[in-house]
Amino acid sequence: MAKRLAPDARRDQILDTALRLFGEHGYTGVSASDIARAAGITPALVTHYFGPKRKIYLAVVDLMRANVADSERAGPDVPIEERLARDLATWMDWVDANRQLWLATAGLGDVIPDPEILAIVTTAREEGVERILADYADLVDDTSQARFALLSWMGLNQAALRRWLRGEATREQTHALLTQSLLAMLRDVIPALIR
Repeated sequence: MAKRLAPDARRDQILDTALRLFGEHGYTGVSASDIARAAGITPALVTHYFGPKRKIYLAVVDLMRANVADSERAGPDVPIEERLARDLATWMDWVDANRQLWLATAGLGDVIPDPEILAIVTTAREEGVERILADYADLVDDTSQARFALLSWMGLNQAALRRWLRGEATREQTHALLTQSLLAMLRDVIPALIR
């Protein structure tokens, strides 16, 4: 029998369990019954608080969007290589501290069968491009070519971070890959696309 919890505590417990399971198994690999079983409660209780799996996942995505790093970033007075290294180290610190949340949402990439959920994750990716364009406006103009290149880089970012979090690459390797590839995007690739 499940321990009685206050409604907010029970909701948080279900959300924490869903977050862990989605992070480990992805959206399609988890059912509402799996979440209930792992939380030690009945499926009816999960449905009472959230409804179907899709609504639980939307709550996880909302949690991700509310917690996305808005940390201090280096300004244009810092040399570009150092600025990128610092900003990406800060990003990786955030992802590491929120690994289950990141793996359960942005870490899935485009492998989300639900079009509404995919649209939300895609919007979050586009917001990341907006941040890059704002932070590096001294190097790159906001053009359709720049957005195309940076959205493509976001796919590399997701794949590299997933491999790092799953132990397939070191933090140092991942940081170097992300830093050097973004530097190449800003300095070489985007200008080449605009010509």
